[in-house]
Amino acid sequence: MKKITLLFAICLFQFAFAQAPQKFAYQGVARNAAGNPIVSQTISIRASILDATPTGTLQYSETHSVVTNAMGLFNIETGAGVLVSGSFTAITWEAGAKFMKVEFDPTGGSTYTLVGTTQILSVPYALHAANAKTYKAGTGIAITPNDTIKNTAPDQAVSLSATGSTTITGTYPNFTMSSPRMVAGSNTGAFTPTTFNGGGFTVVRNSTGFYTVTFDTPFNTIPTVVASICDPTYLTGITYGFIRITDVTTTGFYLYTYSNPGVAAENLSFSIIAVGN
Repeated sequence: MKKITLLFAICLFQFAFAQAPQKFAYQGVARNAAGNPIVSQTISIRASILDATPTGTLQYSETHSVVTNAMGLFNIETGAGVLVSGSFTAITWEAGAKFMKVEFDPTGGSTYTLVGTTQILSVPYALHAANAKTYKAGTGIAITPNDTIKNTAPDQAVSLSATGSTTITGTYPNFTMSSPRMVAGSNTGAFTPTTFNGGGFTVVRNSTGFYTVTFDTPFNTIPTVVASICDPTYLTGITYGFIRITDVTTTGFYLYTYSNPGVAAENLSFSIIAVGN
């Protein structure tokens, strides 16, 4: 009886995704019962891939007709033979151990004799990669050009609360918290020189009882402005005064002062408070 001695199986890896060849190389030496190489002779090989165990489920099987060389050596490309059953591309390389079962007919016919079953210890990873799923980054996940995976929206609770007039705007992870800003100032009544600075304001006298008030730092939103006459009694003939505010914007407003006869009055002392964001 003739026999075949299995030397080794070689898995040729090509790490080019989606271009991996659907086959891998296998090499062996055929010998007869006396241990002598079967040289320069056509023999038949049947190669099968079994799942999980040496007697596991058959996933793929094929046959080859090859000619040994002067030393009895032969080579086959598993995956490129004549199909017997299964699909080479459907082999589940990624799911558990795989075993290669080899049978041969030294006469080149189809009467096969079992030679042996050996575990494939190096999985043809390129073959698995060719069938691997492609995943896309979902919400909150980013994949950079150097294949770094980054969580752009960590799953964590964020609790923010505001009291009073403080406001919170924005979305995770960027929030803006704003608290009202208050500026306040007053003049002494004797409006000399014509420009007054203080408390976050610049007040410019335009004409009798008519002023332009500019905020030193503009507000983000239109503020609430309150103004009042401080003490008009020091002026002869004036027991009270009036004040009016118009055209309030984020950058300033106009202010008018009046005496009790209802006419524009000069040198009335007044105070201003503006509150806003």
